Amino acid sequence: MVHEGWGHFGRPAQHGTGGWGVPPLHSHPAPFPPPAPMYPHQAPPSGPSTSTILSLVCNALALCTCYGTVPATVGTVLSIIALVQAADHPDTARKLTIGSWISFGVSVAFLVLTLLLYVLYGAVLFSLTTDPAYSTY
Repeated sequence: MVHEGWGHFGRPAQHGTGGWGVPPLHSHPAPFPPPAPMYPHQAPPSGPSTSTILSLVCNALALCTCYGTVPATVGTVLSIIALVQAADHPDTARKLTIGSWISFGVSVAFLVLTLLLYVLYGAVLFSLTTDPAYSTY
């Protein structure tokens, strides 16, 4: 039995709930979020820091001055080890770099102390040679 206005396909759509009517506003489920990565994101290994390279250069220059040879040698070795450890163990490399800078400071302190002693020695010699009581005759 066919009712008037219904046609052969059943009842007309009621306000977009199916059939030929307007689809409801949220007819599709929300899209799924992208899957989580298999491995957590890791930062690429970092290279040696600028401080490590600079401490190596400064300690090598201090080694060339010959005033703080022992601390400059220690600082140079620590800097080289820090350069090697920078990619795998950045915390260890940072600590080695700090130790390298400390040994460079000791080397500079030796240099300053040596220069002060030279100036003091020169002042004492100058005062002795200009003293009128001092005579080489």
